[in-house]
Amino acid sequence: MSAARRQPVTAQILGGRYRLEERIASGGMGTVWAAHDETLDRQVAVKVLNEGLSHDERFVERFRREALTAAGLAHPNIAGVFDYGEEEGRPYIVMELLHGETLAERIRREGAMEPSLAADVGSDIAGALADAHLHGLVHRDIKPANVMVTERGDVKVMDFGIAASAAGGTGLTGTGMVMGTARYLSPEQASGGTATPASDIYSLGAVLYELLTGQPAFERPTPVATAMAHVNDPVQPIREVRPEVPSDLAALVERCLAKDPADRPGSAAEVAAALRAEAPVRAEAQTLVLPVPSSATLELPAPEPGATSGGPVAPAKPSARPRPAWLSRRTLVPAAVVAVLLAVILTVIALSGSDLTVQVPAFRGKSRAQASALATKLGLHAVFRGRTSSRRPGIVVNQHPKAGTQIAAGADVVLFVSRGAGTGGSASSSPAPSPAPQPSPPAHDHGHHEKPEPDRHHHRKPKPHGH
Repeated sequence: MSAARRQPVTAQILGGRYRLEERIASGGMGTVWAAHDETLDRQVAVKVLNEGLSHDERFVERFRREALTAAGLAHPNIAGVFDYGEEEGRPYIVMELLHGETLAERIRREGAMEPSLAADVGSDIAGALADAHLHGLVHRDIKPANVMVTERGDVKVMDFGIAASAAGGTGLTGTGMVMGTARYLSPEQASGGTATPASDIYSLGAVLYELLTGQPAFERPTPVATAMAHVNDPVQPIREVRPEVPSDLAALVERCLAKDPADRPGSAAEVAAALRAEAPVRAEAQTLVLPVPSSATLELPAPEPGATSGGPVAPAKPSARPRPAWLSRRTLVPAAVVAVLLAVILTVIALSGSDLTVQVPAFRGKSRAQASALATKLGLHAVFRGRTSSRRPGIVVNQHPKAGTQIAAGADVVLFVSRGAGTGGSASSSPAPSPAPQPSPPAHDHGHHEKPEPDRHHHRKPKPHGH
């Protein structure tokens, strides 16, 4: 679904409770509005089937199926669907209103991701697919444009509009009909065969290939030629395109892209576990350092990413990653000292009246030492990554999150420091997804996001996206 000019509209209420406020995206199948749920007093996204399709029962049924399919899933990495209804014969879906951008938009702007970030994002997508497969559903259209990364770094899989039962078809497509997007289509789908959970794993592999290399696994002059390349052509090895990608990660993605479904990993859950092993970055964010009015600091376990107000909190993921250093200390602290320190912290929190969030400053242009000092002063944890750049070595050339973003005190800020021009180096881990530029996939109706401005959303007023 392509972005549309955001427009205020004449007040219209659907179902007696959803007041449409602004048009935020539109496409061939539907239009998405930012709306207010007057019953529960919350902001939502409402996707309305286009009027020209509302008389076609096949499209109405697909629209209804999208609502019912997504509403039956409850997973932190699947965009939520709240309600379904019809107004004057036009169906609508009420969805979670997301603020962020799709992977397609991020890839187009920044190109290939740091390998650890790609693994982190991929593990969340795989986790969402594992849940869908557990409920007997195959997504059939996993692609960067159907994955949203919110402002808090949460990954959301969207658009179950062409999802199928793992045991058979949706009943909406004929035998031999191909459903999906050519760049990310599994060989069995491209051949007109039945999509299975292994098909979603292949599509995830195609997404990860693009995240790691900055280019699609297969790109031919026409969609049909691209689809046939998935069937017949070998994929170029990832490390030939980008040698710094860890060999284990490259091998995992290439297994996902195996032509024969039997040669792919056995389940999306298996892929999620393997990718988490390649993305140990969240261990760095497991300690929160709170400054107190003395020379001492007390380290406490940090809240999970996204635990600030404003949205659902993703549960902690099981992992074998290294435990925070403070967990292995044998120091015994007298109970009286602990009580005093906790009292000081509670006093600071009470006096501040805040929810322990910090506005990220602009680090670009500062030296590494200056950036480190500024981050420490604000109670943030600076994580430095090298990057080839024409800027003088040692200067911060990019950052994640962007300046102006509100994040939890003690959270990581990834700062990319110039190594100078023409210098290589291996990519290292960082705590939050921060992708990069490549041509976007062909426009396809996914009904829940708008194209952002050239600058990232952190610089401007956040743009709402409906799932």
